[in-house]
Amino acid sequence: MSRFSLEYYWSAMEGKAPSMSPSLADIGQLGYWRTKSGSIAIWEFNDKIYCKHSENGKSRNSITTDLPEIRGFGFAIPVTYEDYTYHLSHGVWPGEIPGLGHNTKNLSGFQEWSESVDEQCRSALKWLSDKGGNLSTQVEADTAANHRDMLGRLIKKGESLLKDERQPLDDQLKEIRKRWGDVLATAEDAVKTLRDALSVFLRHAKRQEEQRVAEERKRREEERRAAEDQDIALAMLSKPEIEVKPKKVSAGGQLGKKAGLRTVKKAVITDYGLALEFFRHDPVISEAVQRLCAAEARSKTRRDIPGVEYVDEEVAI
Repeated sequence: MSRFSLEYYWSAMEGKAPSMSPSLADIGQLGYWRTKSGSIAIWEFNDKIYCKHSENGKSRNSITTDLPEIRGFGFAIPVTYEDYTYHLSHGVWPGEIPGLGHNTKNLSGFQEWSESVDEQCRSALKWLSDKGGNLSTQVEADTAANHRDMLGRLIKKGESLLKDERQPLDDQLKEIRKRWGDVLATAEDAVKTLRDALSVFLRHAKRQEEQRVAEERKRREEERRAAEDQDIALAMLSKPEIEVKPKKVSAGGQLGKKAGLRTVKKAVITDYGLALEFFRHDPVISEAVQRLCAAEARSKTRRDIPGVEYVDEEVAI
């Protein structure tokens, strides 16, 4: 009785076979298999084992009991007879894209990479347009996924090429920012300290000037009243100036613009809830709330948020 059977093949098709296997000859892996470089069909007839191996578009037949070793599903996976014959006829598997064999690792430089991206984008979008923008079969879905996978690989390669090209500039910019940034930060801290001190002084000087003006106005008013008491007619003809305008307080100016007081308008929140309610329709607040809710939806310790309903949506990854 032959030691070869289809039992392992059917188990593998159902996903029940072990992920690692000994040689085909040891376990009798009859059936149709996809390899990294092609396909293998193994069958038994009249106590003889037949093997048809297709690699890189070339096929060869053999009758053997010493079948090649195929280890793990990374090197060989079971396929249907229909997929196997499709591969023999077309040179690619259902869903694969003819001519989409660019090895992104070999791309070098922006020009070569951009040409490859342009080619793949045009090919993928034209293919989808020819299908009316909709996928109706598993093979079409596989093709779309393969197009997307290739473009994803090109994007990662582009990001890698971009990083390599800009790395010297990034290093230079980092060194420049550190060299200048440390000194600028020291100067800015000193400016802030001096500004705070000037603000305190100028506010005090302004209060003193306001007090001086108030006292001067009071003195002039008293002089006017005294003049009226002595001679009303004279007081009306020679009415003393009562209005006194305060002088603008300032400092410096020898090297440039004088330092003075400037009114800075600030908002102090006294009731956060009422303030939030006022701005609840503002796009900035809406986007911030949406980001917080989205983060909470992805959290492993997801909390219930009033007014929020969590929905699990299946998307292609």
